[in-house]
This record gives sequence, structure tokens and C-alpha cells, in this order.
Amino acid sequence: MFIIRKLAKTLRGQAKPYQIITAAILGTLIGFAPPVGSAPLYMVGVIILLAILNANFFIATFTAGIAKLLALALMPLSFELGLVLVDGPLQGFFTTLINAPVTALMGFDYYITSGGTVIALVLGTLIGVGYVKLIGNFRKKMAKVEADSEKYADFVSKRGVRIVMWVLFGGKAKVSYAELAEQKKIGNPIRPVGVVFAVLLVALLFLVQQFLSGPLITTLLKGQLEEFHGATVDVQGVSLDLASGQITIDQLAMADPDNLATDLIRANQVLAKISTSDFLRKRITIESIVIDDAVQGAVRDKPGVLIGKRPEPSPPTEDKTLEDWFAKAKTWKDRLDTFRYWIEKLRGPADEEVASGEEEKGRLRDWADLYGHADVRAAHLIEGAPTVLVKDIKINKLRAQWPDTETLDIHATNLSTHPELAPDKPRITVNSSNNTFDLALAIAPRAFTDQQSELKLTLRNQSIDKTMSDLDVGSDVAFTGGTWLAGIDGNWSDLSGLDLPLMLVLENTKLALPGIEPTPIERMPIAFGITGAMDAPGITIDHKQLMQSIKENAGNAILNQYVGKASGELKAKLGEAIGGDLGDQASGIIGGLLGGNKEKKEDEQDKSDNKEEAPKNDELKDKVREGLGGFLNRDKKEE
Repeated sequence: MFIIRKLAKTLRGQAKPYQIITAAILGTLIGFAPPVGSAPLYMVGVIILLAILNANFFIATFTAGIAKLLALALMPLSFELGLVLVDGPLQGFFTTLINAPVTALMGFDYYITSGGTVIALVLGTLIGVGYVKLIGNFRKKMAKVEADSEKYADFVSKRGVRIVMWVLFGGKAKVSYAELAEQKKIGNPIRPVGVVFAVLLVALLFLVQQFLSGPLITTLLKGQLEEFHGATVDVQGVSLDLASGQITIDQLAMADPDNLATDLIRANQVLAKISTSDFLRKRITIESIVIDDAVQGAVRDKPGVLIGKRPEPSPPTEDKTLEDWFAKAKTWKDRLDTFRYWIEKLRGPADEEVASGEEEKGRLRDWADLYGHADVRAAHLIEGAPTVLVKDIKINKLRAQWPDTETLDIHATNLSTHPELAPDKPRITVNSSNNTFDLALAIAPRAFTDQQSELKLTLRNQSIDKTMSDLDVGSDVAFTGGTWLAGIDGNWSDLSGLDLPLMLVLENTKLALPGIEPTPIERMPIAFGITGAMDAPGITIDHKQLMQSIKENAGNAILNQYVGKASGELKAKLGEAIGGDLGDQASGIIGGLLGGNKEKKEDEQDKSDNKEEAPKNDELKDKVREGLGGFLNRDKKEE
């Protein structure tokens, strides 16, 4: 009934062609309006225009409903047109819109917004012209009926008909259809009341922008976090304290991209100091964030959804990989894959993401097919400052799955959506509560190929027995007991790739070699090298340094055991070859020759004390040499 009355009132009312066409265009723009999260002020801007311009509200509303269905059906076309506009000859114009105050909040960095706006303007104009023709023809025909039919005049003058006309159409027209057909086409283009409304609305927006920033920042922050994070981000609410400029985020839950059933991080409350001075340019600067008592790995009530795509796995390296070294390498490979994913995120968009030409358009189309046209944006046109910049963030006592018996303190600076526009490169430090794990990262933005990323990593007090159970070294060499620590301190870049030194130090352990008893080692360093890609590194060992380290830290003990063993075997063989008392005496002499300085000194003492028996001993030695020569020759013949 309401729609019928409004439609009849429009047909019989005094809406002029200008008002009809303007209403159709604005209604179509409302139908093609992007989501509030990507364009917070787009809808507000169209509504202000609808209030200022003397457009017909009913036609605008009616057209908006039709246009919304058309927008969904024509979204691929809007996206393609957006590609042509934003990354084509008009790129400079759209770059200005994307970075200028107010228009930056209208979402023209999203391809469907730019393309959809142009389509809406064209469609709205065509729809408006169609409305004008339909309404004009209707009025002309009704004017002819009024002029040529006395029966019609008698009919509409009856009381019952007037009641029905009032119920259905809101009453009798104030002017005749003939007058409507001859009215001006434009009239007053501006609605004075609308101008007053718009001025009051804008003034109100400036006065209470801090109050309105809460829900707007909630939507904007959630969208930006999801785009950066790559998976669902849940935020229950955001509140803003005007006096202190503090923002409070309640119930933050970021789904783990590698396991969507769990959260990468979950916190009941996040406190942040935020600056909204550049908010009209769609820039959010967070001065500081503090998160206490957060949890990693908590199970979600509803699995998250991936947003964007994971990086392609790196090609295999020629060096020995994790699979070669570790029997249980999957866990570490998954950790390194996640580590690399976040490194790539923090470095900024890849080179191919800011390319131009048909290859880049093809990549964007593939992205749109996978993740939806509405999520693809021209992030490479952001200038001046990052869309979101977090200057300082601290996560205290994070309960993580690894190390499983400790908590982690995390401190990061200069995290942003566009690291090349941040004041400094992103930096992250992580320390475990028991001091077993320290990490310090400085990540060079991808746009600066001449800069190097820095990595310092230390692991302490790690169980050697547990590590050896996961190793697949392929030999009988083994270390048992004790602990190890490892340290990496180096740089890498796109030009050089990974080329990091890794020093492993074994402490209070035992080295077990074939055929001898485990040899105690107080401390032994071993040098490795890490090359290749972050998620598939090649691991090399410096064999020369390893042998030198074994020699310096365990060489004497191992040599003494091998010498002692060789001495015992040789004694036994000599005893069998010579036989009798002479054999026992020969074995003793050989033992003295292969023994240490102590046995040599004792032998010299015996010689000095028993000079009278020297001829006898000389004779014995000669016989031993003859027997030893025969023994060795016999072994040689047997071989």
C-alpha cells in the first residue's frame, strides 16, 4: 500500500525531470555502494548529496533496491572497469582520490568501488531518463483523458471515488495533468532544507568524530587486520577514551592461518594509544599497544576463514635439508613456513603485486576469483604514510604451544601495512620466561632491495637426548646426556638470499664412537651454515671445524682409548705368537712402548736399578723383535 501511494504520488506529483534523473543516479550509487569497512564515507557522501540536491526521495529509494541486485550481478564488470581506470591512464587522478582527505575514506582504492561508481553513474542516468519518459507519457495521456472525457470528470468527483483515491493515492492531485505536462524541466536544483541538514551533519561529524571513530575504527581495523593477517579476525567492540586518546579492543581473536580451528592469538582486552589526526586520509597510527595474558593455540568455537593466499613453497635446495637431518622434520618445517609467511607480510607487497601490464591484471583477476572481487585493492597507490602503522606493541606473558613450559614476552615496533612508508624497518624481539629462547629481527622492506634483514636467534638449555631422538644422522656417532645451545647472528637480503652462520655448542655431554666407551665432553662447538629459502633452508656443516673441535675437546680421551685397545690386542697377539714366559715379558715391553710417559719412566727406573740384568733384557728384546717380525709377516701372508 505504501509503495502504491508513493508511486501514485510521484506520477501525479510535481517531480520535475531533473529531480527524477538526479534521484535515479543517487539511488543507483547507493545500490552500488561498497561495504562500509572498505569505504566508511561513501554512503554518507551519497546521502548528503541526496539531501542537498532536490532529488525525489521515493525514486532514489526504489532505484537503490533495483541497483543493489544489479551491482551483485555486474560485480565482475565493475572489477574489470576498475582495473582499466585505476591502473590505466587515469591512475594519477585515482591516486589523488585514494590519498586525499575525505575521499580516502570513500574506498576508491578498491577496484569495484571505482568501476562500480562509473557504472552507477551511467546506469543511473539511463534509468532516470527512462523514468522521465514513462512519467511524462503517463501525464500526457492522463491530461488528454481529463480534457476529452466528461465522464472521467464526473467519475473522479464522486465521494466514494475520492475516498478510494485518498486511500490508494493520497488524495487528488493539486494540479491537473495538463499543468504537470507543461511544467519546467529543472526547477530549483538545490533543496534549501537539505543544505541546512548537510551543513549541520558535517559540523556534527567534526564535533563528534571521536565518538564516531569507535565503530568506524572497529570496522576499518578489523578489515585491515584481516587483510594483513590473512585469516578471520574477530573483534567484539572498540571503545575510545577522548580524554586520554586510549582505545580499548575487547575480545580480540585472530584465527591461525595454518590451523583455522585455533587462534594464533586471543586476548580478552587490548589497550592502545591511538592517533586519529590523519583519520580523514584513512590512516590509523597506533602509538602503542599492550596485551597482557594472551593465549596462542586456543580452540575456536567456529573455524576461521583464509583471506588472501599463502606464499608458494620455496624450491628445494641442493644442500642438506631439514628432511635430511631430522627424522621428525614436519613440525619444524611448519614452524618455518609460518615464520616465512609473517616475514613476507612484514616486508610489504611482493614485486609482482605492484607490477603493471596484462600479467599484473591476470594476477589480480586470479586473486578476485579466489577471494572475491570486493577484497582486491590497489594498495600500491597508497602514498605518504601506511594505512595502518603500529609504532610500538608489547605482548606480555603469551602462553604459547612452544616452548610449552614457558611464556613469551614479545616487543615489536613499526609494524605497518606499507613498511616502505614507515619511519623505520619493522623490528621484533621475543624472550622466553626461562631465558631459553631469544629472537631479534629487523626486517628490510621489500621495496628497498639494497637493505638487509637482520636475525639474531639464541636457544639455550635444550636436551641433547631429545634432539638426538629426532635426528637422522645416518651413522654410529651419537651424543648422550647434557644440553646444547645454538646461536644465529647474521644478515640476509633478496640479492644474497639466506647465508647465515649457525653455531651449536654441546655442554656436559658424552660422545659415543664405535668400539669405545662414551667420552665425556665439557663443551664442544660445531659450526653450521644456513642457506636457501626461509621455509626450506639448506643446512651445511663445516667438517674441518668439526674434526678440529673433536680433537681439541675430546681427542686425547678418544686417542687414549683407541691406543689402549690397540695395545691390548697387540699384547694378546704377541703372547700367542711367542708363547710362555717370554711371551708375557714381550707383551709387557710392548705395553710399555705403547703406554704413556708413566710406563716409560717406570721402565727407565727399572733399567737404572737393574743394570746387571741389561744383557738379559737386550737379549729378550732381540727375541721379541724376531717374534714380532714373524708375527707381522704371518699376518701379511694370511692376508
